[in-house]
Amino acid sequence: MKQIPRAVVVTMKKLEAFEKTHDQSYLRASLAKLRRGAGRSLESSPETWELIFSDFSDSDFDNPRVFDNDIEVPFTVLTLYAVHRQGGKIAHKKDFPLGRALGVLRVRLGEDGSKSMTRRFDQLITAKSFSEIRQYARGLIQILRQNDLPFDYKKFANDIYWLNIGKKQIRQRVLRRWGRDYWTIDSEIKGADPLVDLKDKEDSSD
Repeated sequence: MKQIPRAVVVTMKKLEAFEKTHDQSYLRASLAKLRRGAGRSLESSPETWELIFSDFSDSDFDNPRVFDNDIEVPFTVLTLYAVHRQGGKIAHKKDFPLGRALGVLRVRLGEDGSKSMTRRFDQLITAKSFSEIRQYARGLIQILRQNDLPFDYKKFANDIYWLNIGKKQIRQRVLRRWGRDYWTIDSEIKGADPLVDLKDKEDSSD
């Protein structure tokens, strides 16, 4: 079995802690700190460092790549998750990937709204750098939050890891999968009311 990268494991662990905690004051304070880091660099967001670094061990940082590169994974995913959770919204839905959530929203918005949605999605897919991916993802996640659409943040963490690695073939594979999920949703809801029937189908998969 292929080993899950340490940065992804740490991110998943923190996401699970946020999803399961009963300490609402801790959760609100943590998410508020993380939201302040959204759209900024890790270096510009020291208020997030305790939440980002705390689940790594000293030995993890013996690997320079973890400290110099992989640390961007929990920072990116957790700050975006915090943006999605603003206002008490549900952000995480298991086995419901980002591309699929965006595809459902495209259908819900109808012909006029879908054009704007697809333009934003295309900006994400054609982003030239990891920082641009993070920027466009933030805008799309804000729209998902406004429309009460969660997605699988654990899968997203794995995707963000591979996008941050920067290898062209791996990057293309992730982005093509997002595109597939975005566009193939139409065949699943053909002849159905996307606001009702698909919602029932989503709920039954929990």
